[in-house]
Amino acid sequence: IQQQQKVKEIEDKIKKIIEEEIRKAREEAKLNNLETPLTPEFIELSSEFETNKGKLPWPLEKGIISERYGLIKNKYVTGVETKNNGLNFHTEPGQFARVVFDGKISRIFYIKGMGKAVLVNHGEYFTVYSGLKNILVTTGDRVLSKQKIGTVITSESESITELHFEIWKGKDPQNPLKWLYRAK
Repeated sequence: IQQQQKVKEIEDKIKKIIEEEIRKAREEAKLNNLETPLTPEFIELSSEFETNKGKLPWPLEKGIISERYGLIKNKYVTGVETKNNGLNFHTEPGQFARVVFDGKISRIFYIKGMGKAVLVNHGEYFTVYSGLKNILVTTGDRVLSKQKIGTVITSESESITELHFEIWKGKDPQNPLKWLYRAK
């Protein structure tokens, strides 16, 4: 149950940040008398992101999927499920998380017990990379596909190096398995 609360807290925080980013884009569009909150550049970026469904690079150079998207049964408590809005990857210590598509660093934030997280804006799509310690980018930076954005944390207690990765279309989480190249 504590795990479920933690997952819900993270989901709520990410959703709130994405909603803030969407609201900011709408306000900016209103100020500039634009019909859409997306600039032509971001509309093109969204379109290119969609075109690359199933072809996006993995958010790590090396890694295996340790937890899938969707409802996951608790290993220790029968009948308890938690919802994963993304994918978790186990990797080697010292590995860098990398951006899966061109975009702009929208936000860098801290998630209690999970380290730092980076939100990247790809037009109407967002990607989230959490479980980071050293961040190599700053808010507002333009980033390119496969650019390193931070080092993945290795848990001292469990000796596990794990990255959590999510894709959102607006306020709706997407299944990254459908977006990443040969993810199964």
